[in-house]
Amino acid sequence: MMLERGMVAGGATGRNVGFLVSGLGEHYARSIEFWGREPAAAITRLHLKNHSLLAGIVAQHGIDCDYARDGGLVIAADEEEEDLLRRSHPLLLEDGFRCEFVEASQINKTLRALGFGGGLFNPSDGHVDPVGLIRGMAAVAQSGGVKFFEHTPVSQFRKAGVSWVAETEHGSVTTDLLFLASNAWTPKLLPEMELAPVRGQCMAIGPLGEPPITVPCYTNYGSEYWRGAGRYAILGGMRRAGNNEEVGYEDGVTEAVQSALDSFCRDHFPYLRSAPVTHRWSGIMSYTGDGLPLVGAVPHKGGMYLAAGYTGHGFGYAFLAAHWLVSLALDGSNEIPDLCRIDRTMRYSPSLKEI
Repeated sequence: MMLERGMVAGGATGRNVGFLVSGLGEHYARSIEFWGREPAAAITRLHLKNHSLLAGIVAQHGIDCDYARDGGLVIAADEEEEDLLRRSHPLLLEDGFRCEFVEASQINKTLRALGFGGGLFNPSDGHVDPVGLIRGMAAVAQSGGVKFFEHTPVSQFRKAGVSWVAETEHGSVTTDLLFLASNAWTPKLLPEMELAPVRGQCMAIGPLGEPPITVPCYTNYGSEYWRGAGRYAILGGMRRAGNNEEVGYEDGVTEAVQSALDSFCRDHFPYLRSAPVTHRWSGIMSYTGDGLPLVGAVPHKGGMYLAAGYTGHGFGYAFLAAHWLVSLALDGSNEIPDLCRIDRTMRYSPSLKEI
């Protein structure tokens, strides 16, 4: 049984731009400085393994979600970031990850853009229609007997013997195993979890005369990101323009961030300047201090399991996190790496200091 706060794919999971990228917004050279060489490599391997799980599910069940694995671009916003990407390139190759450094002239030509520096092309990256993926997976689950109850937020939990009782305005549900996939809303139910709700804002432009490049692109340490979807360009980011207003549960677009996205388009993409903006939207994500998710059995709450805190990379971890939780709950197999354990000592990444 699934209790859904809103509707399936109605939150940030369905409102993102569908990136499947190998690595965090933090670049590899700086990730090594923060985590160390092997942990940095392990994080990238987690993304690749998660991507493979997702691709397998899509293929096995024939889910119509525009899935493609045609690479992705990590692009420098300035000389400092380009230097960091140049230093990351040989380190990635040494650790067995395929990538190619692309000079600024080629990137700007390929993207029909202005003002970007050089960057890395990662052939293992891809993209997906998030709504199609999530609703397709829900349909598969329903065909297997899982019942979905939309618009049924859980207000609280209570223990009843060895079972858990989830209270909703429509009634209560009793279960021996309780899995929380509540991400940003987790602190509402478990205040002890170190998670921050953070809003992301996006926009869509089109239809365009010539389709934009479809591969995921992100720049400025992942702060701005975009890809083409048919004859539309979808873009997101510019959270810094909203200052502290982007932290919290207020779900809606703002003039400050959307105006900054408009300026980003005008400055970098001349061919988008005359195209209309068709949609503007937002979604609430969940951030941890180190950028990695919290996964595992909730301490001192036997039978309760949590996967949350994806820090804007839900499609980069969630499939693997689900596998870990099911293995832990059903057969006691703990495959959760120390980096993602729910009871780890939280470190605070300098790249996330503004959150």
